[in-house]
Amino acid sequence: MAGAAGGLPPWKTVYGFFDRWKKKGVTIRVHDVLRDEVRRAEGRAAAPTAAVIDSQSVKGSQTVTLPARGYDAGKKINGRKRFIVVDTLGLLLGVLVLPASRQDRDGARQLLLDHYFATPFCRHVFADGGFAGKFVDWAGRVLKTTVEIVRKNDGQKGSNHSRNAGSSSAPWPGSPPTVASPATTNATRPAPPPSSTGR
Repeated sequence: MAGAAGGLPPWKTVYGFFDRWKKKGVTIRVHDVLRDEVRRAEGRAAAPTAAVIDSQSVKGSQTVTLPARGYDAGKKINGRKRFIVVDTLGLLLGVLVLPASRQDRDGARQLLLDHYFATPFCRHVFADGGFAGKFVDWAGRVLKTTVEIVRKNDGQKGSNHSRNAGSSSAPWPGSPPTVASPATTNATRPAPPPSSTGR
């Protein structure tokens, strides 16, 4: 069955496969397996022991409904804010999209809670100054996760703690060195064993 351009199938066929795979969790499982393979190729354990959390406000398109958008006064952007958690190689561990009006420290709580169950041996997270304060205290008290605030240098753009942080193949202090990492799907989220809840 020839597509309209480039020999691709009709868009309805492609979307149909994507929709079915998404509902069954196939895309998440494939992503997680590939991420683990990349980590092993870099000399890391499959299960990360440190991560980076950040957010970005983006302008909402015409199709984004009013309840799903908000105004970020600091960035002067009307749209949505995406929160992400990546490992120290920059590989995706989790993502959450909220209205741009949501404060970093508030929106990050839900994502870090999901991260807690999906990645049971990752209990050290780097973040920028937007996450300082109550979020750091909450993460340590409720999730037994250390959030380390990394300040940017003057004039610096982007993060300097993603690829360089934890660049050694050794695990983060207090974390098991080699742990088989299950696919971090929404359907299978292992509860962390007692020994992994510390730093």
